[in-house]
Order: sequence, then C-alpha cells, then structure tokens
Amino acid sequence: MLAWFPLAVLSAAGFGVSAFFMKLATLRSPQGRVFILMGLSVSATLIFTTYGLIQGVLEFSAALVALGVVMGLGTLLGNSCWVNAVAVGPASLTQALANTNTLLVVAMSLIFFNERLTVVEVAGVLVVFVAAALLAVDPNESISITDRRWYPLIVGTVLLLFFRVGGLKLADEFNLSSTTALALTYGVGIVWFGAAIGRGIRDPNPPGAWGGFALAAIAAIFSFIGLQSYAFALVEGPASIVTPIFAANALVLTVLTVTILRERLSTLQTIALLGIVGGLILLRL
Repeated sequence: MLAWFPLAVLSAAGFGVSAFFMKLATLRSPQGRVFILMGLSVSATLIFTTYGLIQGVLEFSAALVALGVVMGLGTLLGNSCWVNAVAVGPASLTQALANTNTLLVVAMSLIFFNERLTVVEVAGVLVVFVAAALLAVDPNESISITDRRWYPLIVGTVLLLFFRVGGLKLADEFNLSSTTALALTYGVGIVWFGAAIGRGIRDPNPPGAWGGFALAAIAAIFSFIGLQSYAFALVEGPASIVTPIFAANALVLTVLTVTILRERLSTLQTIALLGIVGGLILLRL
C-alpha cells in the first residue's frame, strides 16, 4: 500500500473528528463562538509549536512567516465571508459551494506542478467533490438567491479558504516547514480573536464558555492530527488525489453527528455519503 494513502485517510478522519468537537463546543456554548475559536487557536498553536520544537522542524524565514500569515488571514476572512453569506443566502448551498475550495488545490496541482491523473482517478476526484457538496445540501431549504451580496461573499469564501489547504501544498513544493506554517496560521487566530474579545465585541465568559473551551482544545488535537497528516501525505503523494481524500472529512463529521447526536439524513445526503465512499474506492484502484 502506498505510504501516503493511509496518511491522507487519517487527515480526513482527524479533521472530521475535529469539526465534530467544534460542533459540540458550539452546542455547549451557543453564545461563546469567539471564545471557543480563541480556545482552538491557542491550543492548536501550542500543539504545533511543541511538536515543531520536539521534532526540530520549527523554523522561521520571511517566506515562511508570510505564508503562515496569509494562510491564517485567508482562513479567518474566508470564515467571515462564509458567516455573512449564510446570513444573506441559503445555508446549505453556501456550505456546499464553500467545500469546493479544495478543488482549487487540485487545479493548481495539475496546472502549475505537472501532476497527472488517470481516467479512473479523475472520476474518483469528481465523485468525491460532488458527493461532499451534496452532503451539505438540505432538500427542505429553498436555494433561491434574493440578495446579490451573496455572490461576492461566496466567491470570497471559496478563494480565501483555499489559502490554508493550498498553502500547505506550496510549503511542500518549496521545502518550507508545514508545521511552522500551521503554527503561524493558528497564531494569527490568537491575535484576531484576542483583539475581538479585548474590544468587547463578545462577552469573554458567556454561559458554558469553559466547557466549550475544553471541547475546542480537544478539537485542536484532532485538527493537528488531520492537518499534519495531510501535510505528510503531500510529501509523497499527489495533491490532486490527497486533497479530495482530505475533503472526505465531511463523511466523518456526518457519521459522527448521525450516530452520536442522532441527526437524521435525507435520502440525498445518504446517497452523497455512499458517493464519497465510492469515490475513495476509485482513488485507491
């Protein structure tokens, strides 16, 4: 078995579990979103920094700092665009399209880094991406767009969220430390959310906040597992295949919410789940 394939699968599993704990944190403290994200940022920064120091891979250069800051700002501004897009448009369609940011990584790898896919692999990539997008669609929600602000917001969401995953591909191509880049990415979050709390934009201690903080810290551990595994997989494997596998973290999140939180799936979402599994099988052939 190719060494990068199980790492790619682990990246999807880790990030999917991380998203589930962030969901639990939000349920624990619905009014403490900024506090929860601050907890995730602090915990993840400490984890990536500690790992980098232990492994001796923590390094700093102008290029690496710039990459980490761009990845961090892209993630933060992308999430901000997503929140605003959900506020003025259909949530399920917004989430479905937001998930396509990883498709840009595939395009970048094929166009600029001369990666090649077989016909079967192309089919697997397309099936995973389409299925992951459909998984976010709520068939009971109207998808009509009544506010034109939604269009630039969703474009901004896709382009800005691309910077985090795409940044790890660039780190691999230019032999930069992905661990340092990720530590800086979450470090930007500390500054961002710390400033928000300091300005009194959010109550720094809303109901259930410390429970949410603890769950966010657990989420940070799995985020580390997911993103670091993704970075390792990129070293040996093609990003045009590793990235679609990483995108299957939506499958992990959905399975956890169904089995633990007892959420129910529509027929379309059930088909999408099976589609992701089928796409992953095609990528492994």
